Amino acid sequence: MRKLFSSLGAKFVVLVIAILSITLGVTTSLVVKSQNKVFAESLDEKGKLLGYFASLISPEAILAYDFATLNQTMKDLTHQKDMVYSVVTSKNKSAMSSYVNYKNKFISRALRELKLKKLGLVHWAKVIKQLQANKNIIHFKFPIKSDGDVLGEINIGLSTERMRGLARRALIGQLIANVSIIIFLSICIYFVFKINALKPIQNLMSGSERIAKGELDKPIVVKSTDELGNLTVSFNDMMDNLRISIAEKDKAAAELRDLNKTLEDRVSERTEQLAESEERTRTILETVGEGIVIINAAGFIVSFNKAVKTSFNATENELMGLHASMLLADTQWHYEHQNNGYADEQHGPFHLGEVGDRLEYEGIRTDGKTFPLECVVTRVVLNNESMRIVVLRDIARRKELESQVANAAHKSGMADLATGVLHNIGNVLNSVNVAGEEIAAIARDSKVAGLIKANAMLADNLSRIGEFIANDPKGRLLPNYYIKVGEQLCTEFITITKETESLNEKIQMMRDVISTQQSYARSGYFTEELSVSAIVNDSIRVLETSFFKYNVKLIKNYSKVPKCTIQKSKLAQVLTNLIKNSIEAMDDNDEINREKKVEISIDQKDESHVRIEIRDNGLGIKETNINNIFNHGFTTKKDGHGFGLHTCANSMTEMGGSIKVESEGLGKGATFILEVPIAKDNKSNDTMDQVA
Repeated sequence: MRKLFSSLGAKFVVLVIAILSITLGVTTSLVVKSQNKVFAESLDEKGKLLGYFASLISPEAILAYDFATLNQTMKDLTHQKDMVYSVVTSKNKSAMSSYVNYKNKFISRALRELKLKKLGLVHWAKVIKQLQANKNIIHFKFPIKSDGDVLGEINIGLSTERMRGLARRALIGQLIANVSIIIFLSICIYFVFKINALKPIQNLMSGSERIAKGELDKPIVVKSTDELGNLTVSFNDMMDNLRISIAEKDKAAAELRDLNKTLEDRVSERTEQLAESEERTRTILETVGEGIVIINAAGFIVSFNKAVKTSFNATENELMGLHASMLLADTQWHYEHQNNGYADEQHGPFHLGEVGDRLEYEGIRTDGKTFPLECVVTRVVLNNESMRIVVLRDIARRKELESQVANAAHKSGMADLATGVLHNIGNVLNSVNVAGEEIAAIARDSKVAGLIKANAMLADNLSRIGEFIANDPKGRLLPNYYIKVGEQLCTEFITITKETESLNEKIQMMRDVISTQQSYARSGYFTEELSVSAIVNDSIRVLETSFFKYNVKLIKNYSKVPKCTIQKSKLAQVLTNLIKNSIEAMDDNDEINREKKVEISIDQKDESHVRIEIRDNGLGIKETNINNIFNHGFTTKKDGHGFGLHTCANSMTEMGGSIKVESEGLGKGATFILEVPIAKDNKSNDTMDQVA
């Protein structure tokens, strides 16, 4: 049985039967549903028609009290097909007709359930209620009217059993017909399928068996031009191609044997070349000036070159298998790898970071001497094991050069301060010269000489002063002359007084500028708790004449902030450099008729830092230059040296602060942001009024 149903023909027949069964089953279901609906509608229409007819002929019998005729009418109705009962009731629901068909099974059952042997007029209401509970009976009510007055109503009940029986018989007949159709069509389709499909498939199967045995010379006979015929043709072509492929395979196998021998020779030659290349690489690593250490995932040294032994003054036995942290002078690393949860690749000194990240440590030699060390860590996989290549570089010489550069930058910054001081003093001296020339001009043009002559004339005529003033022509002019000379001398006195006050102010300004320069020159690199706003104002004072000379509007916006731990001269150099750069960045503003503005803001960023912002509306910075602007040697000025901003960045880092720049692009100005550390346990604030 199992073998029978595993054949393609049996499966096809089962599929056909299933399809026909589903199709005819759905069709039969729809037909039966439609028949049941028609039967129900027919029964409903019959009940309504009989009830309506009875309601039309009953009024005359009721009005004439002809109950015999009324009973006869109900009897005629009751004996119609499917009719269970018919009764006329009055308006108060009491029965007016008495005919009952006791042979009806529904009536008999209702009487038994109500325990009644006979059905009287008073029992009809109970019987009708009992019958209404039966789902196989359809109930109707029709009013009996005469000239618009309701005389009563006709209650009738029709059984659905006969209609259900007709539907069942129709369903059984349809099912028998469906089974017959399925059997007939299945047999017909099977024979057609067997002749047109199974036979060609069997031929293909026999051909497959011959291919399995290696018999490729006998093709399968093609007996049709349909899809199976085309498949047979393709099968024959496949046999031909397979025969050709086998021949080519044999030929290729022979060629492969020849190539294999050649490949073995080439592998041997390539192995020798690799050995030579490895030896060259080893020689390069041993002679390269920078130390190269290979450490495993746990941080232990597995390989190193000659430069490492030289840098640490150690032997191969001392380095091999040593934990890499022991190369550092900081002893906190020496035992970290023994802690639980420690992962050297994440927590160790030579941890993995971004590609190209440079780490700086203090290295220690076997003799205990230390030296600055820079390293770059790269991850590699060797023999399926995670390794790290650490390139070590002794940067003692570089640190020395950086120190020299820092000193040069400090001197340059102090020179900038001194230049600003001299420039300011020069401008003040110009004002002093103007005031001196004004006083000299007043003295040169003074009326004192004329007054002396008038006094001499008056002295010569002193003995006859009255006559001289009254009668002498020159004497008569003297009183008015003395009045005019007095007025002129008063004007000269006022002018000289103002110029003298101006001279005193200019001299005091020169004293203040020189005092500021001396203060910063004496401060050096000592860390102090100082007012940030005071240092900012000093830096502005150094460049004050530049603001006037280049017509730059200064906006100060200071908030109350705590004192900070800073190096006075370093911060002053940074501020002077940045403010000077902002002024120079606005040289082209005049060409586009844009006001020159520098805004300096001071506020508290958080509990540990004060923020200083220096914002201008000048040239701006290209987006591509933002990340390079603090690099050593980078400059966009024609006469720039490229270490001003680099030195600013180093100075801020050394003070425990930071510097960054923001710009929306060329022509959009730039903002330099400094953050300096707040002094510990310092709760006092600078008291500075906001300047708009």
